[in-house]
Amino acid sequence: MTRAQFITVALAFLVGSGLASALWMARRGHRDRLWMLIAVALGPVLAVIAPERVT
Repeated sequence: MTRAQFITVALAFLVGSGLASALWMARRGHRDRLWMLIAVALGPVLAVIAPERVT
């Protein structure tokens, strides 16, 4: 795997997991567009933060 492919896969994982977390938050009632921006920026970290915000 080349360096460019690795970076592409890592960024795809980061953005994909962030968007999945944002959609999960939207289904729980947090529909602010700021969540989408935060989700893309933080990615997998949001998956740890999100359950605390929902309860």
